[in-house]
Amino acid sequence: MALIAEALSRGNSKTEGFKSRILPIGGKIARTLSVGPKRKELHELARKQIEEIEKFDKALRDALALAAAGGKRDSLRKEHYAHSDLARTRFDRAADEIFFDRLWARYEAQEKDRDAVKCEEELFVSLLYEQARIVFEVSLPGIPCPNLWRPRAEARARNKFRSMVRYSFPELFSSPSTEEDINAVA
Repeated sequence: MALIAEALSRGNSKTEGFKSRILPIGGKIARTLSVGPKRKELHELARKQIEEIEKFDKALRDALALAAAGGKRDSLRKEHYAHSDLARTRFDRAADEIFFDRLWARYEAQEKDRDAVKCEEELFVSLLYEQARIVFEVSLPGIPCPNLWRPRAEARARNKFRSMVRYSFPELFSSPSTEEDINAVA
């Protein structure tokens, strides 16, 4: 089966165009979407995933804006945040690619046990982190910053990104291998 979703997209007092999406879905998900009390559970899982994506998006935005400000935390302005728009769009596309597959898996894990649900939650967050980290590292060199301040700006931006992710998702940093991976990138 397939779910076809279509809508007009709006932004700040402007229309951003017609959006259409076709999602392949299994019978269990199709039944949940069409009828029944389980529909609310699926909605709550989707809302949780959106909140997790927003936390990574905010970490990208704030860290890249800090780099654009030359690493000066008290000098951040609106134009510095604008430099993160392309990276955030890339991350949004990457998150969109995995969103529904992970949502369906998370929903089906609820029928198993709490460990299966936790495993699916951790998988989604770790996939998001991997994509956010890649987008951050690819985008950072393209952020405009005076050469004199670039080393400080990049170091502070990396620290900001890591600390915001660590605050929201401490479980990502609990294993030694994850810490080693992060230190290798920094």
